[in-house]
Amino acid sequence: MNPIRHRLGLVAAGLGLAATAVVTVPPGASATPTWTTPVSELAVFASGAGVWRQVVGPDGTAWTSSWGGNGSHQLAVVSRRSPGADWDPPVTLSAADVDGSAPELAVDAGGTAYAVWDQGWPSSTWFAQSTPDGGWTPPLQLAEDGVYSTITAGADGALTVAWKDSAYRLHTIDRPAGSATWTDPVQLSPDGWASESPLLRVDGHGGVVALWRQISPIGAGIFMVEGAYRAAGGAWSTPTHVSDPLPLEAANPDLVITPDGTAVAGWRQDVVVDGATRSRVQTATSVLGGAWTDPSDLSDLATDARAVDLASDAEGVVTAAWTENAAGSYAIRTARLTGSGWTQAVTIGTSPGSAYGPADGVALDVAPDGRVAAIWVAEDETFSMSTMGATADASGSWTEPVTLDADASSTNPVITMSPDGDAVASWAGVTTSYVVRSAVLDGTGPVLSGLAAPSTAETGDTLDFAVDVADTWSDLGEVTWDFGDGATAVGPSVSHAFAAAGSYPVQVVATDVHGNTTRATATVTVAAPEPTPEPTPTPTPTPTPTTVPTPTVSAPRILSAHLDKARIRAPRKARLELRLSGAATVRVAITGAGRRPSRATVVRALPAGTSTVALGARIGKRTLRPGRYVVTVVATNDIGSSKAVRLALRVVRPVRR
Repeated sequence: MNPIRHRLGLVAAGLGLAATAVVTVPPGASATPTWTTPVSELAVFASGAGVWRQVVGPDGTAWTSSWGGNGSHQLAVVSRRSPGADWDPPVTLSAADVDGSAPELAVDAGGTAYAVWDQGWPSSTWFAQSTPDGGWTPPLQLAEDGVYSTITAGADGALTVAWKDSAYRLHTIDRPAGSATWTDPVQLSPDGWASESPLLRVDGHGGVVALWRQISPIGAGIFMVEGAYRAAGGAWSTPTHVSDPLPLEAANPDLVITPDGTAVAGWRQDVVVDGATRSRVQTATSVLGGAWTDPSDLSDLATDARAVDLASDAEGVVTAAWTENAAGSYAIRTARLTGSGWTQAVTIGTSPGSAYGPADGVALDVAPDGRVAAIWVAEDETFSMSTMGATADASGSWTEPVTLDADASSTNPVITMSPDGDAVASWAGVTTSYVVRSAVLDGTGPVLSGLAAPSTAETGDTLDFAVDVADTWSDLGEVTWDFGDGATAVGPSVSHAFAAAGSYPVQVVATDVHGNTTRATATVTVAAPEPTPEPTPTPTPTPTPTTVPTPTVSAPRILSAHLDKARIRAPRKARLELRLSGAATVRVAITGAGRRPSRATVVRALPAGTSTVALGARIGKRTLRPGRYVVTVVATNDIGSSKAVRLALRVVRPVRR
């Protein structure tokens, strides 16, 4: 099954629209985030393939960058996937007649994605950004001498790009928010030092943290991780040591910024233990450009560790994941940084094969609510490599790993979580060709919208309730209603009558096939019917021969109102079925939304009991434009008017033939 947006029902009408609250409920204990199958192939290449970076926008749109060969050159490629849809055809950003690197990606709060990549020889730095139609702007060259290009985007769309030139110096360039003009480049690292692998992250105050690997001076063999900070509107600080300068490798830096502006850096540091060189994962922190803390060991000191990946939730809890090997077996390890420091590391998976273990380390991401998803490539005793995935809840409790892809040549896993807790994972592999593959982790319930429920009613009235239900990635399960009086119903569109007066909390719960749930609530106030006045006694006979009948002494009431269709398309019509307590003139006003709403009015004289009024897209000389409308019904006689009843109606465009 290809992922599609699954829907149940459309908005139906009630006796007046109630204000409602739609709440997404995290999966309960019985619901486990589930990986969709089968996996998708988002790009196919003729020679070689690799995945580099992935970002997810605020609406869940994902972009994945990769590289692959066209038979003569390596291409810089980006693939895009909208929530619930298949992957769009990949877009090649680099020129077809030169080699290009896999792009670095960033996305802002408005959902615009940005890419930088290296192409040509000598290598140069290039830039493009996504367009609303799913494409990309024409490439723009930012630097004639640039490699290891990287980018970060602020929530407001302010951009900072960094790269290394052929003299091993780092440079940055900026494009302020709302501007199409780039600033002049600024040199970040000093002359004579070998700097590479730059990382950029923006904090919530508009400041930017830079982190990179450095050898100082060139040829001296002293390795370190360096960092610098630039406050919003300011200049870069003097670079400082993040790791200890040692004649031992410091490599594979990673960087994450928590919501309060704390920068957490991690890297692989070689050390000498009992005369043997081993690799450890070390970390350090800095707050809003302040001094970095002393490095601390995160991995087991008796093992060799590989690159670390870091991610933060909305509360500032950072999760780290890395691999360790001891006695020829690799373990996937994680720990969390809270206000009291790093927790004890736990193992979430193993790779019992050769010393190569997980070929490309482990990648993870964290949702705002603290849920975590991780992906890695594991190798067994037969040298077969499989893509594995695991998830954790906000408390840090991990599931058992599951196999996402048993391809014998999986590499380069990346994973990104959307704001609502779903995740998109991608990796490269070889089947009959070189491919980039992807899977989705469905960790959230269905989306509920357009809840239609009456706000007021009378006892005994049959009321209509409906809701629009959609799920981005999975099939839907049941939709259940609880009316607050002990009664329940199943389905996206149901009816119910309340036997007693009172205020009733009505709740609808939608579930997908994996047990993820979402609920919406509304309140219905039910009153007892107004008593029918006793008839006036006939006066005592008088000499007057004619008896004058007693006039009607009450205003009409609308006992029920219902549209047989919630939406209409010309020339079809909806039938408004009314039940009146007495004869009355009925006025039906149809009012649209927007600055210049369409309006139409129908007036009918109707008898007591049940009557029908036809409503179409053309009423009299007025034509209703496509859109959503409120149908307001009022009955009037010589005594007074009924309470207004409001129904929901949607007019859709006619089918062109």
